[in-house]
Amino acid sequence: AIVAFVDSDVIYPRSCSNDHLLRQYNRIVRLAGGPKIIFCAELFQFEHDAKHDVPGFPSWAVGEKPQLTDGSITHLRIKAEGRDKNVCYAHCFYDGGGPKFLNSGGFMGPVKYLHAMVNEVDAKMNQFLFHNEIGLETYRKSHGRRPGDQHFYWDYFLAHRDLVTLDYLGAVFQAMAGVIVESGAIGVNEAGDLYNQYFDEKMCLAHFNAGAHFSAADAVLKMLHNK
Repeated sequence: AIVAFVDSDVIYPRSCSNDHLLRQYNRIVRLAGGPKIIFCAELFQFEHDAKHDVPGFPSWAVGEKPQLTDGSITHLRIKAEGRDKNVCYAHCFYDGGGPKFLNSGGFMGPVKYLHAMVNEVDAKMNQFLFHNEIGLETYRKSHGRRPGDQHFYWDYFLAHRDLVTLDYLGAVFQAMAGVIVESGAIGVNEAGDLYNQYFDEKMCLAHFNAGAHFSAADAVLKMLHNK
């Protein structure tokens, strides 16, 4: 069985059927060369510090969406230096390109592989939080808080690149942090589908994370209601 885990702030429009969702999952798996698990990708990097370890856009993603690398996304609420404290937490940055940073608010794959991943991440997270006082205190001093699960899913992704990929295309998941819905980036087409103009994709699982919790979600819900 293929299942999707999502945060509670995810909108699943009725126009995205289960069949369409599964087709999009299989599309990413095929293009990416066979990974089993797909994570939501976002425009900003949260939680993980290893900037230089973040993979660039894979060729299969750029081949599908050349706009990923142009660095000219215009519908973001960000400051000139690439940070907006209304959107970003500490140790968060945006580099001008498309979404290439893992977001743990959505992931999808076969139960067998998700079960193994969640168990491994849970064990490592518990070990760090409850049995590594020095490491935890160092992290807390640097970030002002404890690490969340996303930090450990980042580690898992970087260690299992053959098994895990990100949804760089927004085919299944789209993280809304930083997106200004009113810019026209998000809309509802004639068929009544929630649509992302930047990705040129019908939206399936829209994750209103970080600063997008209220304003963007409210704007999108109004769009759907008016249709």
